[in-house]
Amino acid sequence: VGAPGGAAVNLDHCTIVGTSTDREAWLAIRGTGLGASDIPSILGCGFHEPAEVWAQKRGLVEPENLDDVERIRWGNVMEPITILEYAQPYYSGRPAERSGICYRSIAHPWLLATLDAITLHPVHGRIPLEVKGLDAFRAETWQDGPPDRVYYQVQSQMLVTGTPCAVVACTIGGNRLVWCDVKRDESAIARIILAGSRFWALVQSGAMPENDATPEWARAFALANPENGTTATLDESLRGYADELARVKAEIKRLETEEQRMKNDVIAAIGAASEARFDDGSGWTYRAQTRAEHVVKASTFRVLRTSAKPTKRKGV
Repeated sequence: VGAPGGAAVNLDHCTIVGTSTDREAWLAIRGTGLGASDIPSILGCGFHEPAEVWAQKRGLVEPENLDDVERIRWGNVMEPITILEYAQPYYSGRPAERSGICYRSIAHPWLLATLDAITLHPVHGRIPLEVKGLDAFRAETWQDGPPDRVYYQVQSQMLVTGTPCAVVACTIGGNRLVWCDVKRDESAIARIILAGSRFWALVQSGAMPENDATPEWARAFALANPENGTTATLDESLRGYADELARVKAEIKRLETEEQRMKNDVIAAIGAASEARFDDGSGWTYRAQTRAEHVVKASTFRVLRTSAKPTKRKGV
């Protein structure tokens, strides 16, 4: 499919800006745009909330270091094996090679894509090959093809590279390989361009994404707005929030209490057994679990509490 480490895609649509083999330089490049793996999160179907991506691109948080995460380590181990097996006649029989090259879209410079591999399609020529790993108990999530998270990632890769097709190969449970061609979807491409361009404009301006009712949004806002010791004047529209927040908190407490009561009823029914089942096989397990000791680093964060009335300061 081309010389190992070569471009292997038509550069009419993109430029080469780096490679994942130089991790520090690659992370710096990723900070200058949105990667294909960021797009699902922006669209609401990724591993992260939009505010988390925004905070990272604004430089408010360091990129995650996943080197010591066992699942990620095994994914890295399995990647070249998956590529090798995908190319075997038992599976696709198509030539394939690892890539790791990072490309930037010419038409949409805010969009980047780092390809796992390149494969040679019998009709479309050189196209992206995205490699994934999956736990066996989650195999059903791939029953109808790649889930949305992966679908929008490879659509983003096609947008960057200008290719009409991409391939996803996934190792399931370490002993099963599935793969499929994913055709370019112009409606998905249009959605990526619209959402991605708007999101990158927020990153560049420093304006927060819309409040999406997630804790991640609150954390990102706190990072972007560190405490300065002043007193803000509230809009009258917020006056009823204190009573409403108290009502919601009480309702949450009631539901949590009810949840625990129901759990306790189930625990009492299980007794010393490890699990309990209904006639149809459904039910609960109740097994001992050991949590490894760990040390949590000190951190400073802001906490929102209701204040009944202002406290008069001395000398005021």
